[in-house]
Order: sequence, then C-alpha cells, then structure tokens
Amino acid sequence: AAEALAECVCKAGLIEVEGQCVPCIEGLHCPIGSTIEGLLTALPSVNESDDGAQRPCLLPGYNSDPQNPLAIYRCRDHCPGGSPGSCSDGYTGVTCAECPRGTFESLQGRCAKCVEGNTGFWLIAGAILLLSGVFPAYVLLTEPYSPKSRVTGVVITVLGLLVTVVQNLLVIRTAPTTWPSVMLVATNVLSGVTLDPQLVGAACVGFDAVTMYFLRVLVFPVVIGILLLMFAVTQLFPSLFHCVIRGLLACYRPLAKIAKMPMPSIKAYQPWTWYGTACVIGKFCQVTFPTMANVGLSPMMCYSHPGGQMWSVVSYSSTACGTNEHVWMLIVGGVLLTFTTAFLVLCIWAGHSAPRLSLRGQAAVKFLFEDFRPDMVFFGVVTLMRGACLSLPSVFVPNRPNVQLVMMHSVMLISLVLQGYCQPWKSPVLNLVDTIAQCLFLTLLGVGLGGLEHSEAAVEVLHGFGTMVCISQFVVFGLVLSTLSVALLLDKFFRSEALGRYCSALGEAPNSALIMFLLENLASSIQKNASHRRSISSALDQLGTHDARMILMALVILESEIGLSATKAAGISLPRDAAVTRMSNTSEPSRVSAGIPTAAAKRRKAKRLSQVEFGKWMQSQECLKSQESQGSLTNQVSPGSLKNQVSQESLKSPESQKSLKSQDSLKDVVSEEPDDMVAQAF
Repeated sequence: AAEALAECVCKAGLIEVEGQCVPCIEGLHCPIGSTIEGLLTALPSVNESDDGAQRPCLLPGYNSDPQNPLAIYRCRDHCPGGSPGSCSDGYTGVTCAECPRGTFESLQGRCAKCVEGNTGFWLIAGAILLLSGVFPAYVLLTEPYSPKSRVTGVVITVLGLLVTVVQNLLVIRTAPTTWPSVMLVATNVLSGVTLDPQLVGAACVGFDAVTMYFLRVLVFPVVIGILLLMFAVTQLFPSLFHCVIRGLLACYRPLAKIAKMPMPSIKAYQPWTWYGTACVIGKFCQVTFPTMANVGLSPMMCYSHPGGQMWSVVSYSSTACGTNEHVWMLIVGGVLLTFTTAFLVLCIWAGHSAPRLSLRGQAAVKFLFEDFRPDMVFFGVVTLMRGACLSLPSVFVPNRPNVQLVMMHSVMLISLVLQGYCQPWKSPVLNLVDTIAQCLFLTLLGVGLGGLEHSEAAVEVLHGFGTMVCISQFVVFGLVLSTLSVALLLDKFFRSEALGRYCSALGEAPNSALIMFLLENLASSIQKNASHRRSISSALDQLGTHDARMILMALVILESEIGLSATKAAGISLPRDAAVTRMSNTSEPSRVSAGIPTAAAKRRKAKRLSQVEFGKWMQSQECLKSQESQGSLTNQVSPGSLKNQVSQESLKSPESQKSLKSQDSLKDVVSEEPDDMVAQAF
C-alpha cells in the first residue's frame, strides 16, 4: 500500500502543478508528495532538517508571491523561507526589501514605526551637527603643514580610517554570502556615516525606492552646496560671520574655564577663502569617496532570480532592471559617477602637478597630502582607487559571489602590499593601525568566501571566527582612539605632551640635540678619515640595499628640509628657520597651507643634482685612471734602453718639472672631490 501511494504522488524534487509533476527550481524544497497547496500552507521559517520540511517550502534566502508561488525570487536579506510571502523584521514585497507605509528602515536593520516629527528632528540635528563641525574643520584644514605629526591630527586620521573601514564593510556585505551576525549588526548601527536619508526616516514621507535613491544621490551635492554657501556668506557678510563666531566662542568660554583649556583666538576664524573652501570640499569628497562610488554604481549592479524571469538592482531589489524607474536611476547614478570620476582624475592631476602650482593652488589640494609623508604624496590617490575598486566586482559579476570576493580580496591585497612597502603615513601608529585594519579586512573576506560552503558545520565555525575578527577590528580602533584621547586630554589640560608623542611615534622620538651632536661627530670623522676614502667606499658597497637607501634619503632630507647642502651645484641652502618660513607662511591675509608637494619636489631635485655631480666625479676618476695607466706603461720600459735614458734625462729639465707639478696639483684637486661626493653616490 505504501508503494502504491508513492506511485500516486510526485517524487522528491518534483511538485504537482495542475495534475502534473514538474521539476522544482532553485529556492524550493520539494519532498515526496509536494503540491502547490502544500507549499501555500507551509510553515514559515522552515528548515530542511525540521519535521515540517516534509511539506514543500521555500528555502531561506528565497521568497515568492502567494498569487504565483512558483515564481521564485532571490532575496538579499530578511527572507526566512517557508511559505510564499514570508518576510522577517517587518519587511514586505517579493524580495522582502520594502517597509510598509508608516514605517522606515532603522539603524537596527528592521522596519520601525514613524513617529510624528521624527524626520524633522533628525534633519535639524544633522544640520546643527554639520554647522558646528564645519568651522573647526576649516581651521584645521587650513593650518600650515608640518612633516611632524601631532596628537590632534593623529586622532582625526584614525577616525577617518574607521569611517573608511565601515564604508568598505558596507560595500562588501552586498556580496551574496553569509556574513557573521556581529558584522551585520555593527554595519547597520554605523551605517549613518554613509549619509543615507533613509536611515533618518525619509521614507516616512511616502517616497518609493527610486525617490529614495534620488535623495541619497542628492546628499553629496547638498553638502557641497552648504559649504559653498558658507564661503559666500563669510565673504559677503563678514561682520555677520564674526558675530556668529563671537557668539559661539562666548558659549565655549565657560566650558574652557572649567576644563582649563585655552580659548581659540577670533583671528583664527577669518572669512573663508576659495582655496580653503576647496580644501574642505575635497576632504569631504575624499572621506565619502567609497560611498559615492558605490552609490553611483548601484544602478549598474543587477542580479538574476531563479528561472531568469527578471533581474533586480542589488541595493534596491524591489526595482526591476530594465524598467523606467531603473533607467532614471541609471541617469542619476551616471551623473554622480561622472562627478566621482572627475574628482579622482583631479586628485591624480593634483598629485602630479602640485609642485608647479602656486601657493594658493597647493593649499586647495592640501587635503590629499596632509596626512602622508612628503615623499608619499601620491598615496592619497591609492586610497581613493581602493574604495572605488571594491565596488566594481558587484558590477562585473553580480551573480558570482565567489568571483566577487576573490576580486575584492585581490584589491585589498594590493593595497596591503603598497601600505607595507611604502609606510606612507606621517605617524608610525597610523601605519600600524592601517596595516592591522587591512589584514583583518582580508581575513573577513576569507570568512565570506568560506561562507559559500554548503556545510552548516563549516559555516558555523567560520561565523565564529569572523565574529572574533570583527570584534578585533573594532577593539583595535577603540584602544587606539581611547589611548590617543587620553593623551590629547593630558596635552590640553596639563600641558603634558609626553604620552601623545610616545603613542604617535610608537616610542621615544629622536632628540634633535642628539642628532646635531652625531652630525657634528660625523663631519669630524669624515675629515679625519679623508685618506681612507677607498676603504670607506668598499665598506659602503657591503651595505644592504635598504641601509644604503636609508642613508641616501637621510642626506636628501638634510639638504631639502634642514638646509645642509650635499651637492655643490645646489650651493648653500637656507637655514632651517628660513626654510620653514618660506614653506609654511606667506603674506596672504589667510593662512596658506602648502609645503608637502614643495618638499617632495625639493627631494627629487636634490637626488637629480646628486646624480649629475656623481656622474662628473666618475668621469674625473676615469681620466685619473687613464693617466695613471699611461704612466705605468712608461715605467714598464727597460731602464737600459735608449728611450728610457732619454726619458730620464727629459724629466730633469725645468719644463718637465713644472708639468709634473701641474699634474700633481690636478690629482689633488680631483682626489678632493670624493670627500664631497661619496655621500651622494646614488
């Protein structure tokens, strides 16, 4: 009887549709005896291992419309499986990507109820936060550049690195794999750094997904417009601007007295200049560049559903690709992508042409170089390209999560190699934090790649490991920020800079008096050992490549930054005070912050001059060797020969004695040049 019953129903992997057994497509679990009626009455959130899995059901990550249950849709999130139309966290739609009317997607990743005045409150709070932070940001960005890192700058840069990490995590979480729950929760909570208007309840107004995308694109030009408006207001109404600043400083004065902090001078808040405004706008675009690139590319990321009946936008899965709404999204996203590409091209040009710009032009692009060493001015472009390249795999291979993750892994691996080789940041602690963050990020990508496994035990182990990686990443930033914050407070309240310097430099900073003492001893030692040039040169030849390069870089820095000339063609450079004054201060009414590209150009020029003079020295050495070889050939002639006798007699004449003296003097002149040139042998 059991065998007869099994012959009367559909076999496993088939489902009965209008009296016929048809194959189940991807996303359906079809045990023996599956029917459409059984699928519609399946228990929600059913796993294959449950008893209820004896009924046909949708697998987790898939959903369908109850009116057409066999049209399966692949979900990005919030699809628990079970019966058609089942969504979690309050979402609705065939892809579980829409919040019902009267709700909005909150930071916790669920649909929250709209509260009256909720949107207006968040908009007002955001405006106040932006206006309160824009003036200090302008003052910090227009300060003169210093190759030496300060605690305040290090803290701000670490915060910028944390914002970049969060943006990159939000980019990679779009890959269709299973990520650790800790990562999803953390990115949901910290997703406010992407300036998504949906997170502040803009959906409560009643906008659809396409309109929400338009609003998200408009956030970037709106912020830039506000900065330009601030520039216009400070230029057209300087008295009003000073009144506002005085009011803010009056509110700040009681806090400064309680905390024993110095009051900022009103002179620091001058009317904005065009180059200072350009620097602030550039810094905003630099910090939000990964998000701008990802938002601009979002309409181009389309993934397919089982059966191939339609494609959906990855970030807006309720919008079908190819529809009129999608075309409008492509147009708006193309405009933002054009702006993003133009900004990247501008940064590449600025990194190449900044040394030839005027002081105001260098101040306008200072945002690109201020955190890096003078000889690593190009690394700001590397960080921008990394943020853009992380979003490209979702465009090229949206349906291949393994290929996406491998491509993202390759991008981060190249970035890590460049970071480890160049060590571009001014502060050693920034190089360490950035290296650790990228290593943990690479490990997390490996966890996502392992999450594609079908073994539940392996995925569970990887999720546990990924949880530890996510926690470690935020713990690293938390420890660094807390330590530097304590150092900053000690600096501001008790005028104690020791902890800040120690943390920024990852140890004791070199003492300038000690360096000067060693330089003086080095100069004295070179003079004393002038007769041992060849042994010194032989010892230099035995040095490793890294050590030789470090010596050369030190010589170039001594010339370009300190003013101690190492090349005869360069002459005597300016002393340190004059060089700093020329590089950092100008007679402009506002502070112009140039210097990084200028310093890099001076270092390259010093290297070129050293190479030219070393070539001249080598030519003189070859001439000297040729003269010595000619003399040795003459001495090899037999003393008994007539020719040698004539030569011996001719050497005794007064004319020959003068010639010999002139040759000896020439040898002395040529041999003195290596004293100056051995240290320049590039």
